[in-house]
Amino acid sequence: MVKHKNYTSLFSDPAADPLGSEKAKQLILQYDNDFRTQPSAPAINDLMLAVVESFKDEAIGGLATFTMERGEPTLEILTGVRLYGRTTENVGSPLLGEVFAYINDVGKTGMGSLVCVDKTHFDIIHQNGVMVLEADWMEEKLSQDKSLKFIVDIKKDDDKVETIAGTRRIVYIPGRLIPFVIGRHLSPREAFLILYPQIKDKNLQKCCESLVNFLRIAATLKSTASKCAIAFKTAGVTNLSFDSALQT
Repeated sequence: MVKHKNYTSLFSDPAADPLGSEKAKQLILQYDNDFRTQPSAPAINDLMLAVVESFKDEAIGGLATFTMERGEPTLEILTGVRLYGRTTENVGSPLLGEVFAYINDVGKTGMGSLVCVDKTHFDIIHQNGVMVLEADWMEEKLSQDKSLKFIVDIKKDDDKVETIAGTRRIVYIPGRLIPFVIGRHLSPREAFLILYPQIKDKNLQKCCESLVNFLRIAATLKSTASKCAIAFKTAGVTNLSFDSALQT
């Protein structure tokens, strides 16, 4: 078995993907469905517990979020999601019991930038619905006009428009999609135009509905004066001070 030194290598290895078979697509659907906004959306506490339990097997993927750390919204991937556990090195740490992750990848020594993942990141926004273009039509429009940073000012009577029940600020992304975007700090437009064709090519449309909705909302503005709806000023995640015990 290959020992991978970083997440890019891990997610690029088909042999390491526990969700690589056709049957496993049902599990991708399950993980994606955990982030649904309706019907019967899971409570945030239940969702966080499910995420921690699911990500014990790191190869299943990561979490995608848009941040404002660079002044404009960029896609960042959270990897290695887990609970901060007790070791002989961190007795008394205020982080015990918190959920943390690496933001994007780790370096050659296995160390990376750490972030705390809290309940606010799983909040549902636009719960009353938001109008977006149908995914194929959005892909066509953004591909045809390279000057478009966002789809702006959609009207109900526009062609190929649908209303979706919002999104969470953070969503599941399957491992096989991560190598296309990790560490690239993509704009919403770029993220959609890279990930959506890959989702179609891998026949994952039904399995990645929450992810596609998340990307469509991120690339849509209500008006030219709006900002990216799902980008946090603080990245949707909070940078932690260095704690060596987290790196072991």
